[in-house]
Amino acid sequence: MPQPVIERAMQLMPETAFTNAYGLTETSSTITVLGPEDHRLAAASDDPAVRRRLVSVGRMLPSIELEVRDEEGKPCAPGQSGEIHVRAIRCRASISASPPA
Repeated sequence: MPQPVIERAMQLMPETAFTNAYGLTETSSTITVLGPEDHRLAAASDDPAVRRRLVSVGRMLPSIELEVRDEEGKPCAPGQSGEIHVRAIRCRASISASPPA
């Protein structure tokens, strides 16, 4: 959701505990969460970098290994866009290695 929309919703509904849970079909459930306290701290900050956390997928859950990689498969720098790579007990094998459906 765009940052201005989240900021406006938080202004209109200050008592709401906003939470963003992110997951992939291949992981069978949520792998990251941006919880209510994370939302409140980001929205209250004057630092644009901290406020951008409102559009983040949040923090990894325990037992999840996650890395964002570039097109060459190398780890991305913070703030750089890339492809999400996840390793966890509940994850399915690599999609790229799967036969076509």
